[in-house]
Amino acid sequence: MSDIMNDLQSEKSIPLYSNIVFFLILSMLFIQENKKKDEKDPYRKEWKDNTRYGIIILSILLVCLYLYAHIAKNALLLTHEYQYHITLGVLSLLYIGLYISQYEAIAYSMYILTIFIVIVAMALLFNVFINFFKSLKGIAGVVANLIFFIPCLFSDFVSYIMNEYKTTPNKILTLFGLEIILLLIYLYLPDLLYKLSVKDGVEVLKNYVYLNEENIIPLEDNILAKSSHIKTFSQDQQEVTREYSFSMWIFLNQHSTSMSSYNKETNIFDFGNGKPRVTYYNNENDSKNKDVYRIYFSNQEHDKQFYDIQLPSQKWNHIVFNYKSRHVDLFVNGKLLRTFTFKNKIPSYNLGDLVTIGSENGLSGSIANVRYYQKNLSKQQINNIYNILMNKNPPVNNL
Repeated sequence: MSDIMNDLQSEKSIPLYSNIVFFLILSMLFIQENKKKDEKDPYRKEWKDNTRYGIIILSILLVCLYLYAHIAKNALLLTHEYQYHITLGVLSLLYIGLYISQYEAIAYSMYILTIFIVIVAMALLFNVFINFFKSLKGIAGVVANLIFFIPCLFSDFVSYIMNEYKTTPNKILTLFGLEIILLLIYLYLPDLLYKLSVKDGVEVLKNYVYLNEENIIPLEDNILAKSSHIKTFSQDQQEVTREYSFSMWIFLNQHSTSMSSYNKETNIFDFGNGKPRVTYYNNENDSKNKDVYRIYFSNQEHDKQFYDIQLPSQKWNHIVFNYKSRHVDLFVNGKLLRTFTFKNKIPSYNLGDLVTIGSENGLSGSIANVRYYQKNLSKQQINNIYNILMNKNPPVNNL
């Protein structure tokens, strides 16, 4: 028994400990992935969920096989230890890549930060009571080695860095510091540009809501003119702006016309009964009118003209309306798509205008990050918003 304990506490057992720890991590990920399968998310891609799930199961089987080879001292399996670690590394990188591509950066970065906080705290605890932990023998020593394996590796890494720092030339330290600064600029400059682009906007919808239920949002005093250069009209001695912008992100899932909301014109976004209004229209018998977004620019009954556009499903699409006194510009995914002139059919405005999002038993999808501006957005501002958020899922800035 004592020989086994000595073997377990020797340096030769480091791969065994690391794989036991990795097995525990994989088990927690397996439980977490099972929970996520029950969550309803309109913009989640099922193939990514299934791929991640399969990677975890395969990794667990490989780790179990490795642990069996060590415990049973199977020479045949141990000869392929190098290939095993390469395979496990590739699977881990693939899982991380799929996870990062599907979930918001702020979420997984906080998970990683929490893990590092725990590791550093445990490393600190081990170094403070190092003599006590080294004096442990038998099962207690094995358990201590297992628990503090990763913190000890981190502690040794810190010691290595400190020793290297003492012998490193100042030129290398300066270059390293410059690299850190450039990385911080790379990480935070987009968020700064985004905040500058949207600083004058009013959050109509901060995060996202599903389109299969109706949400009514009053703008109240936000449609009142506050700047002298904005064209306005008077209503009960209050001036309402005619120059404004709406920015929004829309995500739709594909469905057949067997779903009633996909077999008729269904509301996605509406301000003041049509200024603007975005609906979904689908006619499977006409390829030109299949899976289209129908855009209305005015609420005048005699001017119910619309503009149809086809956009990719399973993707966040950015739509911006720039309203001026006589025309409106439509931007889609950063590009000017259409300029609609009102001529003599100018939309009517009043202080009771409401924003209506989605509809009861409506579409399968979401709308996110809806903002109202009391002025027109510049093309540069629109491009900044689109380029910064286009790869986020959902496209919101939480910093």
